[in-house]
Amino acid sequence: MLIHIAFVAVGFFVDMLLSFIFPVDFALKHLIFVSNMGIAALILSSRSMKPLDALILAFIAGFILDFSHYGLFMVYAVVYTLTILIVMLWSKHMTETLYELVILVIVGVFIKEGMIYGFMLLSGYTTMSLLTWLGRREFVTLIGNIPIIVVCIFLNDIKNNLMVYKENKLRRSEKLLWVKYKGKESR
Repeated sequence: MLIHIAFVAVGFFVDMLLSFIFPVDFALKHLIFVSNMGIAALILSSRSMKPLDALILAFIAGFILDFSHYGLFMVYAVVYTLTILIVMLWSKHMTETLYELVILVIVGVFIKEGMIYGFMLLSGYTTMSLLTWLGRREFVTLIGNIPIIVVCIFLNDIKNNLMVYKENKLRRSEKLLWVKYKGKESR
């Protein structure tokens, strides 16, 4: 579980670094790119976690992110939890190919962004029309995140291989006591 938490934390840290490189234009005069490596790491990690653990991790990640966004308390916690729930239900029918994982994460990012836009529109935080949101923010965000998602998928594979290696190493170091008992019974 700690490896999953560290992987998601690194994803959100990369998001923070990329937000310095690609700042958000609140005047909407330019196209907007929002890095989503954190949610990508969360989606990919949730595939190999127990459902309850994945939902708790999503809630905690969203709750921590809520502290950095003024006026949106508990929005990211709920949105991340619902996004992971929807993606987990849908991902049961998918395999582990690169294309399917990219599509899964892009759909997850779209769901997250759509729920945040819907909340901001309903609560009056934005007056941006749906077409403006799709054209200026969402399209660039989805297309721009494809290379980030591919990198995240490869890092997730490395993480999974590391977890399998650690598990195999632990199993090799275990002593098989049942062999001793079996040997005593046959005498």
